[in-house]
Amino acid sequence: MSQENQQASAQQRVVNQEQAATRAVEYTDESVAQQIFGTSNVAQAVYEAEQEALRAVVATDQ
Repeated sequence: MSQENQQASAQQRVVNQEQAATRAVEYTDESVAQQIFGTSNVAQAVYEAEQEALRAVVATDQ
């Protein structure tokens, strides 16, 4: 295999690993959202977490 082919192959492996890592993070985020908030909508789970944090701050201030 030529050096160019080896480089291209190495670059492709890096891209594949990055894509796999991204999918794993997305799956983890979705899984955590599902467990904590009963939704696979990560944006909704983040919103709900922010609301809970805000309520906690308001309750602490009172």
